[in-house]
Amino acid sequence: MVKLFRRFLRLFSTVGSDPKRVFGTAGEEYVVGVLSSLGYCLFVNRIIPHPYKPHRYIESDVVVYSDSCVFCVEVKRYRGRVFKVEDGIVQETECKAYERGRGKVYRAKRLKDPMVQSRFFTRTLREMLVSQDDRFRRINFIPVVVFLEEADVSSIHSFERGVIYAYELPDFIRSHLRSGGSYDWVVKALEGLKGFDVVVDRSGFGIKGLIVGDVFKCESRSGRVEENLSLVKLIEIMPGGLFSSCDKVRLTRKDGFKEEFCCVDGYVDIDVFGERRRYFLRNILSVVVNSRI
Repeated sequence: MVKLFRRFLRLFSTVGSDPKRVFGTAGEEYVVGVLSSLGYCLFVNRIIPHPYKPHRYIESDVVVYSDSCVFCVEVKRYRGRVFKVEDGIVQETECKAYERGRGKVYRAKRLKDPMVQSRFFTRTLREMLVSQDDRFRRINFIPVVVFLEEADVSSIHSFERGVIYAYELPDFIRSHLRSGGSYDWVVKALEGLKGFDVVVDRSGFGIKGLIVGDVFKCESRSGRVEENLSLVKLIEIMPGGLFSSCDKVRLTRKDGFKEEFCCVDGYVDIDVFGERRRYFLRNILSVVVNSRI
């Protein structure tokens, strides 16, 4: 009875989600689909430590490797007109409402310059990899920002600088390739880059962060369950209902093996940019471990 009461309380203990950190966007999926069909070596949603801020990470939407070139791609799905200002860019969109006598009404939103972000990630990644292997000095690292066609970026568009539409990305990559060949040691290093862990709450939002600890633990009907997270790809939770004494948990390992059991108690601690949050399994749908492709 005590356990049932605790489970009832935990229904209301979920930490609120931040929609800005929703895992996976349509823009990223489009770019990944196009580049995958062309056979490029892709690394999606990779993170590296921020060089100046502890407990912070910087992320690239897509890292592409081909012929001695590493492209760090920032994908933006903006709408309306986008233009440059002194300290960033402005996204100007048309409002649905019309102001009487003044025609259309537009809303302007000031944003950080995505090329600055892409260059910062690219430079930091190169410095980190060169410090690990001096051979990376021979590799060309190139920042790119791509926009979907929903945005008018004609005022900032520059194929030479890498501020382009998504459909131009294959041509941009081909224009920079050189006959230096592809190296297994580069692929291995890029494969070693981490991805965020993602907790998907019951509303469907994904919260990016890093799971605290190396072992997933919970209590099942038959005893304590422990699983090394380095072997786990996905944790899915199927709620058993308000008055049920357990939830079904499915563990999918990286080798494809799946295991199911009834969980009576458990939680996941995740570090979200320096803030430690606890999510009870009862209140989430899944945990994607080291979310990357």
